Amino acid sequence: MELSDDISLEIEATIIYFDKEEYKFLRDGMKVTSRGQNFIFIEITNSSKQTGNILLHEQGHCYYGHTHLSCHSWGWSNKQEHEANMYMIEQRAEEWLSDYDWLPTSVDIEAFLKHFELEHKHYNDAYNIFKRILTQDDIAL
Repeated sequence: MELSDDISLEIEATIIYFDKEEYKFLRDGMKVTSRGQNFIFIEITNSSKQTGNILLHEQGHCYYGHTHLSCHSWGWSNKQEHEANMYMIEQRAEEWLSDYDWLPTSVDIEAFLKHFELEHKHYNDAYNIFKRILTQDDIAL
């Protein structure tokens, strides 16, 4: 799934790929606005799935109407990051389920995380998203 063009247009940002060794001050997934233009910096060594995860995360910020201000508290920023992560995981869960011709009776969360190159810290969030999507009582995760 090639997300970069569609999502970069939707979030109105230009993607700039960078080499971490050359530009140590940049962070992977960092979004910067300069002179009214938005830029998202993505490490050139990322896989297409990692890049897609970053872009879906940024799309989540747009979906929720988040703003990043230096005056926001750590708790507020943390809440926004969590919401953007949940959006990204939900989009990936929908993609995962689209490979089935029917709703599965179980989901292997570990396999899901591995397939989309997501960190294990997202396990509980992924579990809860699949549980919500698959509303049947007998779903085994």
